[in-house]
Amino acid sequence: MVLLAVCLMAFGSITFAQKKKTITATPDAVVKNLYAAQKNEKTNPFVQIKSRALVDKYFTKDLADLVWKTNTSDTAWNVDPLYNSQDPQITNFVVGKPKEDGGADNVFLKVTFKSYGKAESVGFNLRREANKTWKIDNIEYSDGEDLASILRYSTDEEYQKEYDADQTFKGDYMVGTMMCDVAPTMNRMFYRVRCEGQEGFKLYSADGDEKETAFIHVDDKGNAKGKFVFRNGENDGKYFDASGKEVKVKRVQ
Repeated sequence: MVLLAVCLMAFGSITFAQKKKTITATPDAVVKNLYAAQKNEKTNPFVQIKSRALVDKYFTKDLADLVWKTNTSDTAWNVDPLYNSQDPQITNFVVGKPKEDGGADNVFLKVTFKSYGKAESVGFNLRREANKTWKIDNIEYSDGEDLASILRYSTDEEYQKEYDADQTFKGDYMVGTMMCDVAPTMNRMFYRVRCEGQEGFKLYSADGDEKETAFIHVDDKGNAKGKFVFRNGENDGKYFDASGKEVKVKRVQ
């Protein structure tokens, strides 16, 4: 009987220890849980204002601060932050596998879906914190914008002033015989270029020095597809396509 009691006590201790063990959600599980939580107003971190903990559950502190500040201010959500759309109609929803992005504690994964039959995607940057839990550090959209920068612009006056003042290359340009519209993203890391007669737009990253600024377009495979080059302080520039062909660029006054 004594031996049986000791065995039962030992078994009970093992069972208790197993119940206490915390299972950390994988990055893709965190994203899936966020999409599920968004479907209920009580658990939707982008709507509810009763529990800051429900926001911290999914996001790193910096992003959680921005989300909470937006929720509790007069600033309204203009689009659904998980689909980058005002009224999404979603089909073919798939959460991709995470891939390391600058180290084992940082990953990136892409969510793909169709909205009104059109293929779309949203990217998630996740970081593993000191307690080993994965949290979303930012959400990136296919138009070059990202959630953190959008929320900073709408809630931080200083950030808004910096962005509004940095509009050097914003405007309309004649690229050869084609009219193109150029606008910076909120994070000022990319420029969106939309040209007449072409569907959608292309993203160009900025690079340069004190003499000139270049905007470089690279496809998903890393291949250079085109480049705008401007002498700093000048309105006109040049465009080089993938073959190296040069086209004059003139800003429309």
